Amino acid sequence: MRRHGSVRSVRDPVTIGVHRAVGGTPPYVRRDRHDELVDLLRPGRFALVVGDAAAGKSRLAWAATSAALGRHRLFAPAPTDLAATVAEMATARRAVLWLDDLDRFLDVLTPGTLDDLLVGGHRVAVATMRRHEYELLTTESDRTLAECRHRLLATAELIHLAPAFSAAELARARRVPALADALAHTDRLPEHLAGGPRLLARWRDGTHPRGAALVSAAVDCRRAGFRGPLPVALLDEVQARYQPGESTADAWAWATEPDPSPLLARDGDTVTVFDYLVDHTQRTHPFDPVPDEVLRTALRHAGTTDARSMGHAAGRAGRYQLALEMHARTLDDPIDTPADLVENLSRRNSHAAILGHLGRHEEALACHRDVLDARRHLLGPDHPDTLVSRTNVGVALNALGRYEAALTEHRGVLSTRNRLLGPDHPDTLTSRDHVAAVLNNLGRQDEALTAHRAELDACVRVLGATHPDTLVSRHNLAAVLMGMGRFREAATELRDVLSSRRHILGPDHPDTRTSRTELIAVMLENARYG
Repeated sequence: MRRHGSVRSVRDPVTIGVHRAVGGTPPYVRRDRHDELVDLLRPGRFALVVGDAAAGKSRLAWAATSAALGRHRLFAPAPTDLAATVAEMATARRAVLWLDDLDRFLDVLTPGTLDDLLVGGHRVAVATMRRHEYELLTTESDRTLAECRHRLLATAELIHLAPAFSAAELARARRVPALADALAHTDRLPEHLAGGPRLLARWRDGTHPRGAALVSAAVDCRRAGFRGPLPVALLDEVQARYQPGESTADAWAWATEPDPSPLLARDGDTVTVFDYLVDHTQRTHPFDPVPDEVLRTALRHAGTTDARSMGHAAGRAGRYQLALEMHARTLDDPIDTPADLVENLSRRNSHAAILGHLGRHEEALACHRDVLDARRHLLGPDHPDTLVSRTNVGVALNALGRYEAALTEHRGVLSTRNRLLGPDHPDTLTSRDHVAAVLNNLGRQDEALTAHRAELDACVRVLGATHPDTLVSRHNLAAVLMGMGRFREAATELRDVLSSRRHILGPDHPDTRTSRTELIAVMLENARYG
């Protein structure tokens, strides 16, 4: 655990995650959201700054933290040190939990842990997160996998940071002599200050293919969900996939050269890759898969936290067999405390959900029931995790054709969520959709049609027309319409769902393929019956 004193004792913000810019750390240009963020940093609050890589997220978060909480003790853990850090921080009356790149902590930090930490005293949590990762997580429709990650993000008070300076910010920047040269790039000034475009060009210019292969390997490992520092041994092994042959000392020297910022920052036997390169690749090639052999090689080098993160990434991409292998790696950690048991149950839930995606419903049902029993005993019947497990049991029962039992589970969860969360909460909407889908399978199509239409209207109003949950609802509505012989209406729904899923998930995602297959089936039925 890296130890700091007070916030004001940190002389160089690079030591807590602020990216070193070209020519060193430049003067801070006050951002338009600065005062708003300072106002958020009060006892018990959890503030999250979201923005593109190299947009100045960490710089803004740190400037506001320094201004508001300079005398507070600073706790800036690595994910593997989080449990010990939380225990120590709970003894401090005035403290800041600094979580740069929050996505690294989402599989080890629970909403309950954060709530317990922030209650009492003058403790505050400040976090940053890349926009791409935030959007992936908040639009992830498979809540059986998202679990507490969704709930943790929902507790944060958000500050969205634009990638370019506003006119007011540019005016303030012009008063800083050290920024005179950089102001030629007023379109995305923070990126240029961080050296992002220059490093991207260096990676892509072809002058050192073997060094560029090391960078490509690092970027793909990060895209695959490997959040921690990347082992040098992993990149040595993987780089041959991008440039045949072994890596060389010359390649490593090129990739880690501070010019003035390195493409790969090396610290002993591990390296970190500049997030700007990862962000750019995800934006420009959103559906290019990381090769299977790279994923499996990375898994051999991954600890439990990284293996689980990779499993979630593979599951989001619909690569369920790989996701199963990754989640299976996380199940054997020792259980020494109640917190370890809660975490183990979450891992088992993720593993069972992937079994369901692979069609192994009997195995999934047995696993979900075991987890449900444990969660009821440990957390209580109304805990959100317990309700997720009840939902998963209902999903497995429905897949196995045991519709009455599935309806009982889903209606029980719906009743509890209605009571605790209200009728329009996203989790309640998920339960409403499950109930309507089971009614359709029971042949109660009129009830199912009414329920689906009401739930779809709520999804559009609450989540938006293209949110993945809304698309699931429309897809299920189309299934009811098709069963009622209303093929043209079903085709209209499925066309819109297919178009959105192609754009959001990519053409080869299993959900996109399912929509395409069912649209073809509906069109054939429509042609047959005219």
